[in-house]
Parts: sequence; structure tokens; C-alpha cells
Amino acid sequence: MTVINRARLESILLMSSQHAPQLLQMMQNLIDAAPQNIAKLEQYLASGDTENTQQLLHKIRGSYATIGADELAKQASALEQTSAGHKSISADTLQGFIKIYQQSCNELQSIIQLQSVQAAAQLDTLDAAQLMTLLETQNMTACNMVLQNKISLNQLMSEPDAKLFFHQVACLDFAKAAELLHRYMPNPPKSGG
Repeated sequence: MTVINRARLESILLMSSQHAPQLLQMMQNLIDAAPQNIAKLEQYLASGDTENTQQLLHKIRGSYATIGADELAKQASALEQTSAGHKSISADTLQGFIKIYQQSCNELQSIIQLQSVQAAAQLDTLDAAQLMTLLETQNMTACNMVLQNKISLNQLMSEPDAKLFFHQVACLDFAKAAELLHRYMPNPPKSGG
């Protein structure tokens, strides 16, 4: 059973492609916090602490709804309302919630891993020769290509060279950027002339 609305999550990742690494890290932080949140929820319910139970469920609902964990958000909302009505939450209901919580985290973890593999694959698909041609011909399309392949370029170059490369492209010093990229070409093209 899939518990993540993958279409929504993928659209979020596409819309925020520039910030995808931060979004993936936020998702990882949510996953890492899950065991502690489960322990707190069990503790709050055991002690009858409805205020903290509601706050924690509200936090889980909001965080996970944002990234497409619809089933988890729906169940967290239902438990939050039950707690707000000062009704007890049965052990079976809690275990069902925990199971969905863990499934959501497992599915998100697999999505994060897939995104990491795809980012590494982009390095292979970066057409460095095309980018080199755009830079050498002073074609402004090079700026878009650099933005779209920023992760791949960061992986391709050393950190200082990548910073310098991005700075040169930003300053539209395409000739110097091309010289720098040339060092990282697998089979550097021969200079004309």
C-alpha cells in the first residue's frame, strides 16, 4: 500500500528544484524524528496529557501533509480531534497510527534514496560538451543550462572550482568559465585553429 501522494511530492520537488537538497534534508529530518515522536506520543497518551498529545499530532499532521503523506495526515487529524474531545485513544488505534507513520517514513526514505540516485545520474546526463559550446559561443542559454545542472556541476568540479565557475557564469565571463569547465571534460575537445 502506498501511503505517499507521489504526484504531489514530485510536483513539490520539481517546483522547488533549486531547493531540492534542502527539501530532501527536511524530509530526512522528519524521518529521523519519527521514533522520538512515537515515544512522546505513547508517553503523552499514557499520562493523559491531552494538550501535548494534540500539539504533537498537529505538528505531525502539518509536516507530513505538506509532503504528500495524506493517510498519515488524515489519521493524525482524526486522533487530534479525538484527543480534543477528551475521548481516549485505544491501543489498537494508536498502533494503527504508528504503523501508518512508519510506512510513511519508509516510503519517504525510499523516495529520498531514489532522488539521490537520480541526482547522481544527472551527472552522467549533463551534456558538458553542449555547455562548453554554449559558453565558447557566448550563448546566454548557457546560464539556463548551468542553473538546471547546478547539482551535477557541483559534483563534477572541486568545491573551489565550482564556486569560481558559477561566479564566472553569473558575471557572464563565459570564456573563463569555459576554460574552467574544460579541465573537467572527459575527453577535452580540441581547440579550433
